[in-house]
Amino acid sequence: RELVIRFYAEKIPACGYRVFTLKPGKGALKLPKPVRTPKTVVLENEFLKVTVNAKGKVALLDKTSGVKTVDLLTLTDEADFGHSYNFMAAKGDEPEIISDTVPSIRLLEKTGTGQTVELEWKPKLPAEYDRKRGRRSGRRVANRISLKLALSQGSRRLDLDVQVDNRSKDHRLRLWVNTDAASDFSFASAPFEVVKRDRRDLLKGIRDDGTQPNGGMVAVTDKERSLAVLNEGVYEYEHLLNKRGSLAFTLVRSTGEITHGGYVEPEFDTESALEWICPENQCLREVSFRLAVVPGVKNIAELERMRLAFAAPPLAFFDAVDPHKFSGGRVCVQ
Repeated sequence: RELVIRFYAEKIPACGYRVFTLKPGKGALKLPKPVRTPKTVVLENEFLKVTVNAKGKVALLDKTSGVKTVDLLTLTDEADFGHSYNFMAAKGDEPEIISDTVPSIRLLEKTGTGQTVELEWKPKLPAEYDRKRGRRSGRRVANRISLKLALSQGSRRLDLDVQVDNRSKDHRLRLWVNTDAASDFSFASAPFEVVKRDRRDLLKGIRDDGTQPNGGMVAVTDKERSLAVLNEGVYEYEHLLNKRGSLAFTLVRSTGEITHGGYVEPEFDTESALEWICPENQCLREVSFRLAVVPGVKNIAELERMRLAFAAPPLAFFDAVDPHKFSGGRVCVQ
């Protein structure tokens, strides 16, 4: 039987280390009771309170400021007949709101140091985009989306562990974080700087959507509230033109071409268009992502520090506590 021991490791110096010693205790080991999932799941620490109702809707309360965000997360899926470079929306296609369906909800952990709940959807999405008919396929295939929400002791962020088993083609799957911040501006990390972007100006160019890159942190703030999203490996976001100021993060873009067929270099014949076919771009596999939601922090420099801590958490190394020296062999084993 496997036992997991958790403890709160505090006061670890920057660029340094701290030693914790595991010692035998007195008395019998008290095993935790099996975790049961109530109708309403509550995760709470010193800074945040997260509520997940029976329909899978997530509410986030910043206990420091008292600001609450209801229906925090939205999962959407839509047709994408673009290519590796650009998303292209299908005319007349409306995004499917996956999170409007009730997921399975499981409380995985609830201790003094950590609390985790998992939401799992198994939506049947269109198998592909039918270019001849100009619409998504009527045939549907089962996909799986797992979203784990974790809250740790002493943490100002809500961690999100996302896993997607993608089985559909020609589509875009996105996770919206609804900020409710009344601002047209977003701040996104980039190499050596943080970029300020106006969501309205982004739509005045040659592209028909406002997706932009980020290097691990995106934030939207107004006079009353602030919501930032830290992420690892989720490089594309869009600050949507909706009332909730949603930040839409691209989880999966499935396309089958580097660029659309018919593109021919002058020195090649027309058959060279086949060189741009790339079935691997459909991403028919399991993919995973790490994100974290941080409410109430408006200082961009502080958010950048939190981004670095999120991207490079402390490393743990184990060694024998017995200082006895052996003439040979490995101390940890012996």
